[in-house]
Amino acid sequence: MRAWRVHELEDPKDVLKLEEVEEPEAGPGKVVARVEAAALNFFDILLCQGNYQEHPELPFTPGAEVAGTVLEVGEGVEDFAPRARVLATPPLPKGGFAERAAPASGGIFPCRRRCPSRRRRRCTSSTRPPTSGCTAGRV
Repeated sequence: MRAWRVHELEDPKDVLKLEEVEEPEAGPGKVVARVEAAALNFFDILLCQGNYQEHPELPFTPGAEVAGTVLEVGEGVEDFAPRARVLATPPLPKGGFAERAAPASGGIFPCRRRCPSRRRRRCTSSTRPPTSGCTAGRV
């Protein structure tokens, strides 16, 4: 699996490196989701620079908000099943700038399939993630 990782603290354009990493596992209370979009938040930039109040151990994968599809569910996860579309907040140091993420079930939210409009058009993004300013990039 590929993930954007930070090995030293500087501007993201200088330190984000695309690498092969181990795939996450659906441990107890977690799911594994295929990441289809990831929000780029200001604090992700601050994390890469070392200017955020949290300082994950290096190397780390930033990306606190993703949208995607559940692939696997771990023991104790009852609210989500494989193929469910979700928004999720994967914890550091294994954030969402990766092909797959393993958020805890408390950080996963259902994603609508259709817009709540009269025309019932398909959404490109179904719900605003918890903290982003609605900026996202395709993975």
